[in-house]
Amino acid sequence: SLDRCFYMHFDASGQLNCALIVHVDDFMAVYSTSFPIAKLEEMFEWGSITKVTENQPGVYRGKEITLKRHGGKLQYYITQKKFIEGTTAGKLPPGRLQQDSELSTAEMSDFRSAVGSLQWLSGQTRPDLAAASSLCQKGSKTEISDLNKVYECIKHARETPDFGIGFPSVPFNQNSVILIYSDASWANASNLTSQFGVLVTICPPQVTERTCNAFLVDWKSGRTQRVCRSTLAAEAYSADEGAD
Repeated sequence: SLDRCFYMHFDASGQLNCALIVHVDDFMAVYSTSFPIAKLEEMFEWGSITKVTENQPGVYRGKEITLKRHGGKLQYYITQKKFIEGTTAGKLPPGRLQQDSELSTAEMSDFRSAVGSLQWLSGQTRPDLAAASSLCQKGSKTEISDLNKVYECIKHARETPDFGIGFPSVPFNQNSVILIYSDASWANASNLTSQFGVLVTICPPQVTERTCNAFLVDWKSGRTQRVCRSTLAAEAYSADEGAD
């Protein structure tokens, strides 16, 4: 309430025509062609302004934003290519996996650094890395095999820098449908807990009758807080998490 970071502008008829988010001294706005953009441009002295178009990509807080035409409609696509290029896919010395599983001080430091990069990617633009990022973290019980898995994940990210999130043209109104996908493995995480995953999307009302585009809103992968005694129990836990 003391530091508001999201602003909306409505026209005379009450129609939303501009939305703006603020992160310290970085601003990002989306607006309708009916919005008088000069009103915003004249509000501050800007260091620089980038308008993302089909021919002009942009960068916001380390994420690349491009506007592409897909199926005749425009959609935004978000990647973290530059960040991925700056990561290093480490490699264990030959025979290390056959030795003591406990991490050395240097290996634990490498693990924390690598998994931190993996967490940032999985939480921003790469949901496909979220489960691995979570499963590898076992606190004081982290082993050399977990470090190796983190290295493999970073290698995969470096081989797929163009992977990201697409935001298709999906209408958002009182008829929109919130569609949740959830799933879980069973007893595959530490202490016999289970790994679950949730995707939250917004879809047009026709999604109940046919395949439609989905607008990804949120996602999560984590471990159940209790031991589930069956696959069904783990999947029910995941569905409950999705409903929340």
